[in-house]
Amino acid sequence: MPGTKIDICNDALNRIGDRLISSLDDGTPTADLLKNRYDISRRKVLRSHPWKRLRKRAVLAALTDAPAFQWAKKFPLPSDCLRLWLVTDSNGDPINDWELEGTDILADEPVLYIKYIKDETSVDLLDDSLNEVISLQLAKELAFSRSGDNSLYDRIENEYRIKFAEARSIDSKEDYQKTINATEWTNAHETGYIPTKYPNLR
Repeated sequence: MPGTKIDICNDALNRIGDRLISSLDDGTPTADLLKNRYDISRRKVLRSHPWKRLRKRAVLAALTDAPAFQWAKKFPLPSDCLRLWLVTDSNGDPINDWELEGTDILADEPVLYIKYIKDETSVDLLDDSLNEVISLQLAKELAFSRSGDNSLYDRIENEYRIKFAEARSIDSKEDYQKTINATEWTNAHETGYIPTKYPNLR
């Protein structure tokens, strides 16, 4: 799968049966269109799910100017924040008393601890499955405008859904595995045996 931005763009063009390009700066209408739509497609995909490769955390200090009413403090989002994922306390436990307004978080906390999705622009830091989803999103953006073929768009949309689901599945497995000690109840789940409240009366 694509390893560079131009690879992703050409993969999208190949999917809609269009002529490939050598550079996004070659001055052709196709290159200009791709140059305009690539980042839009990339951000759509990256915002669509809290991908583990893109997760980041930060500790936010309040701005000097407070909100006009309701909340005591205002905190600026990091410049590379594409999607706010969680607002937590210092232990990482989620808190719910906050509001997103523009590029600021409004809250009554003295300090905010946040987890967010980074706006990653480097293709090298994304895995192949995610790059393929970006390519398909870009192909969707181009499909009807370049070909006027609704059936082509529908085919690419269907493939996009399949590849997106595959990418999410891969992403879900890139995490620690919790170990549960075997007990009578977990053994029952595995074997079908139904435990009783009084095991000596079996």
